[in-house]
Amino acid sequence: MPSLATFAGTQGYGRGARATAAPSGTIRVNIIGDSNIASIVTALNNAKTALGYPAVTITYTQSPIVAGYTGSNLTTANFDVLLLYMNGGLSVNASLGANINAFIAAGGKAVYGVFLWNITISGLTYTNTPFVYRGAQSNEVATMTVTVVSPITTGITATLSNGASTYNQPSLVAQSDATVIATAPSGNSLVATQVNPRRVGINMFPGVLSSYSNAAKLFVNAIMWAAGVLN
Repeated sequence: MPSLATFAGTQGYGRGARATAAPSGTIRVNIIGDSNIASIVTALNNAKTALGYPAVTITYTQSPIVAGYTGSNLTTANFDVLLLYMNGGLSVNASLGANINAFIAAGGKAVYGVFLWNITISGLTYTNTPFVYRGAQSNEVATMTVTVVSPITTGITATLSNGASTYNQPSLVAQSDATVIATAPSGNSLVATQVNPRRVGINMFPGVLSSYSNAAKLFVNAIMWAAGVLN
């Protein structure tokens, strides 16, 4: 398994002077979701370019949720980060939740989007995600108010959905070991994190990323933070 390069430390230039290296490395991501995955990959690649991370390579494997997809390829030997989201009408294999749990238990990192906390993945242990299962959905203009400074949100314009309403899940409650780092205008949790291993929950539907460049940047930063490339 190729190792991930992190902020590799500092180089001194005279007594007390330190310069921080730019993030670099390769991140292998498995996207598990609906039929929008191809457009999401394009949006994420464009966002990484716009963010200016030329020394970071992110490769994506597309794993649409269908009855035959068990998640058996989701291992730390194959992937560094899971990007998981749900949508209506998907046929979820009974083994998928257990394989996601096993990936996290083995130290696999993850980024999650809606409707994960509304549409159940059978067998998934929801404490492996930053938010408690909610069972509801709504629409809200995604404008980000940062509550805890984090590399995930740093440098991203607060207006994520360009003033338009987008799908989210109302009144999300963070898990006891999670930290909410950003909220939406209603006060609803927008971004939350867990550590050991690193996981990020984003209360937006990734299928809209091709329309909202700042939201795509947020997901890219989340992927990089989860992988340990962005600290």
